[in-house]
Amino acid sequence: MFRSLGYATDLALLRHGGSVVTRHDGYWVVTSPHNPTHYWGNVVLFDDVPTSIERAEQCFHQHFPEAQHVALGVDTTQATVRDLEDFAQAGFDVSGGVVLVAPMVASVTPPLGVTIRALHSPDDWAQSIELSMANREEQYEATGYRTYLEAKVVTQRHLCEQGHGAWWGAFVEQQLVSQMGIFDCGDGRARFQTVMTHPDYRRRGLARATLSATGHFAVEALGARELVIVAEPDYVAIDLYRSLGFVARETQLQMQRIPG
Repeated sequence: MFRSLGYATDLALLRHGGSVVTRHDGYWVVTSPHNPTHYWGNVVLFDDVPTSIERAEQCFHQHFPEAQHVALGVDTTQATVRDLEDFAQAGFDVSGGVVLVAPMVASVTPPLGVTIRALHSPDDWAQSIELSMANREEQYEATGYRTYLEAKVVTQRHLCEQGHGAWWGAFVEQQLVSQMGIFDCGDGRARFQTVMTHPDYRRRGLARATLSATGHFAVEALGARELVIVAEPDYVAIDLYRSLGFVARETQLQMQRIPG
């Protein structure tokens, strides 16, 4: 149905969580009534790079008249970030995430004193929100970002409770310091979500060990034959993923304009 593996797995997870995906002439619309401030849960996904920025924005606002953001994607594996230059000049934040795949990840022994397990208790999920807040980028206003995270965690917990996957974390003395999710996307694929480590605990091998444990869970418990993860091309995390066995498959194109 979708040409982009990145978007195919994204939308599979959104559907699991209650988002609605509808087809229109030349594009898809994804709406998440349960989390209206989730930018990439309320998005227009074009079949090809739009030739008119104005019409692309009009299309988004037609479907999301009350939205304060604009989120546009391109469901193609042929275009590159260079093809989005006009959007960048118009003030959009454009990105080309690298979609990586692996049949299995390397085994990694956790650092001494670190416990790696799935999140399950209310306290675990509360800590998940606080860890995400500790990693909040300054461009996102704090109160609105917490509102988005609280709604997102409700969806994550629902997905886990329904057996679609699990949210894993690394704990140091019962404090959650690194986390990520893994969910079944169908067709033997499982998608990683939101890999992050607390700023005070980085460069200690925590994300590496957690990603290894999470990947093995996906293969053994979810029956995954292909693990999928998306990384920024110039961020250090992509080297971590490659060291565990991931290889690049394609580029996922996004154009975003946030409030303010």
